[in-house]
Amino acid sequence: MNRQEAEQGAKQKAKRPMDLLLIPFIEEKDEAKAQEHRDRLIESVTPLIKKITGGSRRHEDDFQKSVQLALKALWDCKADPVGRAIEDFEHYVAVLAKRVVMGEDIKEREAGGVSDDNEEDDCSLPSSDPKPDEEAEWKEFLEKLWAEIEQLPLRQRRAYLLNFTDGNGQLDLFVFYGVASIRRIGAMLQLSDEHFARLWPELKLSDDVFRLAKSLESYDLKFALLWRYLPLEDLIIARMLGTTRQNVISARDRAGNRLARRMAGLRPTSWFFL
Repeated sequence: MNRQEAEQGAKQKAKRPMDLLLIPFIEEKDEAKAQEHRDRLIESVTPLIKKITGGSRRHEDDFQKSVQLALKALWDCKADPVGRAIEDFEHYVAVLAKRVVMGEDIKEREAGGVSDDNEEDDCSLPSSDPKPDEEAEWKEFLEKLWAEIEQLPLRQRRAYLLNFTDGNGQLDLFVFYGVASIRRIGAMLQLSDEHFARLWPELKLSDDVFRLAKSLESYDLKFALLWRYLPLEDLIIARMLGTTRQNVISARDRAGNRLARRMAGLRPTSWFFL
């Protein structure tokens, strides 16, 4: 694999994040608490499974089989979050239940996903990865960049990360290269309940998602939902933070200029940042 292909592999990898509503379950170390997260996830998709299997002649068997397969998928994902990643749990379960009803065997790809008919498997991660030396080089660069981001003033940090445009807006790279977890990125932003309350109406969420957003209590879950909609437009960031769009733009420009100075000469041979 040449450097250009490796770079493209990293881009492709960053475009397929985990469904962030699964993160609390995946990261929970306590078995009992993990089971509680699992049960809530299954409860959230139970109406969908019932709707899909309800018209089947063997609807009860198909419902139970779909639930069991969904449970297995969750535990597999927890055991191997990268290789068995689920990008959209609701979609995954819908496809799974449809295949159970149709009597088809669910043939999972090597990466662990299921796919719609005539659609690319969007529940799995691609197998094209950078070479170890290239990946190590990029990870080292990202670690240095993240260390500099941590030193930014809070206003600049928020403006920079909430509308992250470097690397084609792939904030996911920090997560996939193990530089910073989603939880750590969220903690860096230090958002308040008031910030989230201002944000949800700006995102034009569906009624179901809006109700979900308002019901979330923990900071990590709120940010997990916000993560799905990044990068945010500057006007939305401004309304969220209670400032002006120009202030957001200016803060991000100052952050970008500072990072460019600090990172000058440090980028890998082939890179798409800064």
